[in-house]
Amino acid sequence: MPPTTAEENSQANVAPTELVGIGGWLLFFVGTMCFGALMALVDGYEMVSDGERLLGILSTGFSIGMFFVVFMVLRRDVRAPMFAKYFLLIEIVFLAADYVFWDSALFRTIVFAVQSCIWYRYFDVSRRVAATFRVAP
Repeated sequence: MPPTTAEENSQANVAPTELVGIGGWLLFFVGTMCFGALMALVDGYEMVSDGERLLGILSTGFSIGMFFVVFMVLRRDVRAPMFAKYFLLIEIVFLAADYVFWDSALFRTIVFAVQSCIWYRYFDVSRRVAATFRVAP
């Protein structure tokens, strides 16, 4: 049934709420990146303590990169999706290197690589990401 009064007509023509801001899956991404960065930092410290300096430095650098991506997203920097996607690609390379050179578990490597691919695609197609990080006119 079509709206009959002017008030009902104006309510019917209201556009749906735009998905803007750090919320939903984007908030989940920020949370997982923070948790992952803290875990990489702890792993880096343990590796350096065990005498594996190169791996410890790589792990620490990786955690700093994760915190940088989170910082860019929370600032709503226009370049944040690009940095996040680059970081996810770098993560896939590190996962492959971890498996090949340092005998990481294959299942763990595949799970994290698939996770990175899903997040990469999310940054490509998400309406929230597009609305949150668009360039203001």
